[in-house]
Amino acid sequence: MRRLVLAWAAAALLSLPAPSVAYAAAAPVQLDQPPAFPWKAKSTFFVADAVPGTAYDVEINRSPMVAAAQSPDWTPLTTGSTAVRYPIRLRPGTVACLRARVSGDPANEWGEQRCVVRPVLATKLTVRGPHATYVAPRWRGRFNGVVLYPGGRLALPGVPSGGHLVLRYTSGPFTATAPHWGIAGQPEPDESLTLIGYELGHEVAVGGRALVWAADALPTLPVHDLAVLPSWVPRTPRTADGWSLQGNEVYPDFYSESRNSLLTFTRRPMLSWGHEEDNPSFTLRLQVARGPMAGSRPPWVDRPVSRFASQLRLRVRPGQVLCVRARNERIDGEVTVWHRTCVVHPADDSQVRVVGRRLRAADPLSVDGRSTRLGAGSRFVLGRVGPHPLIGVVSYPRPAWPNLAEETLDGRAAHWRSGSATGVESPLYPRADLWWSTFRRGGKAAIRNPATPWPEPSERISGVYVVPGWAR
Repeated sequence: MRRLVLAWAAAALLSLPAPSVAYAAAAPVQLDQPPAFPWKAKSTFFVADAVPGTAYDVEINRSPMVAAAQSPDWTPLTTGSTAVRYPIRLRPGTVACLRARVSGDPANEWGEQRCVVRPVLATKLTVRGPHATYVAPRWRGRFNGVVLYPGGRLALPGVPSGGHLVLRYTSGPFTATAPHWGIAGQPEPDESLTLIGYELGHEVAVGGRALVWAADALPTLPVHDLAVLPSWVPRTPRTADGWSLQGNEVYPDFYSESRNSLLTFTRRPMLSWGHEEDNPSFTLRLQVARGPMAGSRPPWVDRPVSRFASQLRLRVRPGQVLCVRARNERIDGEVTVWHRTCVVHPADDSQVRVVGRRLRAADPLSVDGRSTRLGAGSRFVLGRVGPHPLIGVVSYPRPAWPNLAEETLDGRAAHWRSGSATGVESPLYPRADLWWSTFRRGGKAAIRNPATPWPEPSERISGVYVVPGWAR
């Protein structure tokens, strides 16, 4: 009887369904973002907040950056590995993305993909027209760049639509402007958008051949490399969770080609405001004022900018002053204080009225190839200006010592004249001297040849400028 009971109990146990194995849902695994646009071949991804002993599955996809109209297929990189570092190597012009998940259950979700794009060096691209190769001395030849002169162009073919074109350039010890870049046959975008990390790029609405060029009469800063961020790569700018605007003030600033930060020599100067954070709790408000450099204060006009914009090119003609002010605002009415910056584009000497004798001659050092020498007792007439103006000239040094021009207000010269330069001496571009005088009151502004110490023509002048007191 006892054996029958045991046999019946064993049969009952065998007839029960087998217990199911329940896996705890694992949180998506996130990878740390390495430098998004590395100039070296090796990039290393890390598992963020890795748990010791945990096994991970990691997948990778990679393709040429200019041929990736859609995301390529994922392929396994590692399966069931406890490693938390995943180094990969990339050729120039290649984009690669990684994603990870906890191993052991196919139902676990993949974490967000992290991507890197290795740019193509500018020295490896096709360059046509006037240009030079710049080698940064402190990098001992390891950092090269291409300086484009007016008429020079650097090309990257086959850029797909929908992505972003990224250009990186560096500063140099000479007078130059920020390079312009865009798609051939398409207008250059005004805004540069914040992409992965701190890099900036233009959105490519229509694909084609990417071009980099110099604007106006100045060469570009050294262009280091170009990259294409495909449309399927997530753009992940930094985010901020702060509710208050305190500590989130905006400081707009123009890039200046001279040591006098109030002057610009390009018709589309670059404005940046260091606004790298994408905070949905407040918005950026930008206002622009533009008018004649010797005129009255122009009104402020709102200039809309996109949410991710960090740089903006604004137009200013020779003889104009351009001011920008910015602040952050919240929907509930909280605002930061306005911060303002201004630049003046000097007027070309040929555009300014002269009373007396004007001597125009070919001048290879002048930005337009010609300059003016004022005859003895002659003067540029700039018009009436308000109080506290800064009045000056743009000239190029010569071995001879001619009569220096003299800034006046109501016929009187200032007690002190200051000067600086557009850059240090360099074989890439001639140095321009900037001289100016400051005055306390307003009046009729002019620049004259005092005919002293000799009754001879003045120095060669390629431009004149007035910085109004309200713009200083």
